[in-house]
Amino acid sequence: MVRNKIIILALCLTVIFLCSCTQNSSTDNTTSINTTSTEKKTPIITTTKTTTDESAIPEFSTVKIKTSPDDPYSFFIKERYEKFIESLSHYEPEEYAAFYKRARNIYYFLYDLDKDGTDELIMGDWKKMTIDVEDPNPPKKIFISSIYTIKNGEVMEINTYPWLPDDYIWDRVLLTNGLIRTSFGYEEYPNYYFLGFKNGEAVLNCAIYYYKSNDGYVQQFADINTSIDITKEEFERLRDEANGDAEVVEINWKRIDEYGK
Repeated sequence: MVRNKIIILALCLTVIFLCSCTQNSSTDNTTSINTTSTEKKTPIITTTKTTTDESAIPEFSTVKIKTSPDDPYSFFIKERYEKFIESLSHYEPEEYAAFYKRARNIYYFLYDLDKDGTDELIMGDWKKMTIDVEDPNPPKKIFISSIYTIKNGEVMEINTYPWLPDDYIWDRVLLTNGLIRTSFGYEEYPNYYFLGFKNGEAVLNCAIYYYKSNDGYVQQFADINTSIDITKEEFERLRDEANGDAEVVEINWKRIDEYGK
């Protein structure tokens, strides 16, 4: 009888130990910029949660977006939502999740990019996190896709071309210094676009490339036809200056059917 109790106790302790290990290992996989180096601040690619499981995406709800003259974005979101629902009506329910992954600008986030007292409407959608063009099912994540602001009471899209590419990027994050940083190219030593905003306009802060084929470095300017060769040291200086001491802003994406809630 005593022996049986000892065996049962041992089994209970084993289960508790395994559960504890599982909880400790299931932490959020969000990483941040590595700024602990004593020499140079070398940003790493952040890898926030990704998914390729389309069935995990909740269905859109049929709602009535509330509008107000005090919130021009509400009319913009309402129109976009109604067009989205109309497009959705052409699909079967089992196709909805796949359609959500292809739809443009169905997630939003409000943030004052240029610190002028007016929030910009930052839109997002699912984008590939890879440069492998042959990958049939690449990991995806909700990335910033377009940005809107309010001018003279009207919602206007900010021209971000070509600094917010759609596909085959590693990450795109909003920094606390107001810049949007896109990393792409070689994963071990990525290229960068740093896009800033002033007076409701997009302003290129920095665009730098690394070419592995010839171990070369290039800086591109706002005039996309103008670029110069730079050294690796200059590449890293420009990158580190753009990052500065900024941290990554945690974007709490919401879908457009949640607007106003």
